[in-house]
Amino acid sequence: MDNRYVIPDVTLTVVIADNSPFIHMQEPVRKRTVHIPLEQGQLDLLRLAWTGKSGGKDHYEGISDCWLEDK
Repeated sequence: MDNRYVIPDVTLTVVIADNSPFIHMQEPVRKRTVHIPLEQGQLDLLRLAWTGKSGGKDHYEGISDCWLEDK
């Protein structure tokens, strides 16, 4: 394994749901999307480690899952 890595070029996207239309009127849930640009320090924490090489191309870890946790 090598110490090489890449910084992903990503934005945090959060979908926020308003369940009140469904709860009160059995109408579809309303959703809105928020895009949050990440600062360099946050992107550094997400750096993807080099996993090997195949056919002359470097391969890195991939982002698999993300979730929000209450404090």
